[in-house]
Amino acid sequence: MKSIPRHLLTCLVLLMAGAPTLAEAACSAWHNNTPPLDQTIPPPPSTVITLAPVAIGQVMASVRLRLDGGMGNFSCGTGTLYGMTVTNMSLQESGQPQVYQTSIEGVGVRVGFREAYMGGWPETRYPPFEASDFAHDIMLSIPYYAQIEFVRTDMRVGKGSVVFSYGADFNVPTTPETVIPFTGTNLRFNLTHNSYYTSCLPVLPTVEVPMGQVGTHDMKNDQAPSRPFDFDVHCEGMNPTTPPPVRVYFQGNATEDGWLRLDHAGEAGVASGVGIALESDLGMKLPFARERALPMKWRSGNPQGQIYRFSGLARYSRDGSVVAPGTANASLTYVLEYN
Repeated sequence: MKSIPRHLLTCLVLLMAGAPTLAEAACSAWHNNTPPLDQTIPPPPSTVITLAPVAIGQVMASVRLRLDGGMGNFSCGTGTLYGMTVTNMSLQESGQPQVYQTSIEGVGVRVGFREAYMGGWPETRYPPFEASDFAHDIMLSIPYYAQIEFVRTDMRVGKGSVVFSYGADFNVPTTPETVIPFTGTNLRFNLTHNSYYTSCLPVLPTVEVPMGQVGTHDMKNDQAPSRPFDFDVHCEGMNPTTPPPVRVYFQGNATEDGWLRLDHAGEAGVASGVGIALESDLGMKLPFARERALPMKWRSGNPQGQIYRFSGLARYSRDGSVVAPGTANASLTYVLEYN
């Protein structure tokens, strides 16, 4: 018989010295458990759920549903790993951890489990997960509630019905391993809100600002007149007592706030030494970054929506180089921030 090389034997020993896993027998079931231990997530109440105003990634509303199933407790060794895996989810992942995107814009759903018999879980836990801490000494219990949380996933937030089916397995490291299924079928939740606009759209798709003709003499003395402009947006989705803020920032051929380069700058026939200075009607430079967005003014409202307006001033201005005549057009895009 050939002897095993020493380096190979060392590798085998290292592989056998791993951390405890769920497959190891570290828990034992209590004698008074009440099978079957399978758990059902019951249909939620048909009452309408109102979503609260929160930042993206935060919980807008939650519903706690009492699980239907047998009672079960297990005695486990200190540090024993237990966990839950997701076996079925009819919704797609949203990109946020453990949050699934519903058919309603800006609304995701997260399913967690919490509280149990004889002391409960330390906290709400969201499958998939593994844990080794217990709320009550070394006792592990089947969770008592399903926690359904609706999480904001986008700037726009809609309203309507959310329907999904969900399944998860609770894995307890007994001998043999105990696998307890949690199942919810066609769970329907009716969601509404009075805090979010479903959309904010321009009243006019394009706004043109006639800049007129300016002589090179006036440009060299930086005496071009200011031209006022404004644009309105219509926001739908609620009829608030106090209209929420709508803010705006801009995008274009710019390197700093309040200064827009000409289209096709440097090409033949295009003016040089000139740009367009932009500011609000309150004298603030128009921002080209989201974090410096300016508020729009609320103009009017009715049950069908709210009107906001932004007013500004544009004028030709020197950029410090030699001024030469030519066409002097520029384009600007505005971006709305709301909800």
